[in-house]
Amino acid sequence: MLALCSLAVKAQEKLPLKLIATTPMPGFTGDFDHFGLDLKGNRLFLAAEIHKTVEVFDSGRGAGS
Repeated sequence: MLALCSLAVKAQEKLPLKLIATTPMPGFTGDFDHFGLDLKGNRLFLAAEIHKTVEVFDSGRGAGS
């Protein structure tokens, strides 16, 4: 039984996340509080509570607006 458990744990190992791109945001400080994803529109919505803004990123192009 112990051998089967060790095989199951090993099968669930995942590689660490890999950074593939960055988007500079000059003048932005703080962090994002909430995220939303629009799969059909290829957009990522990020809410910045301190700034009272919603940043929209085109995930197909990797650009923010």
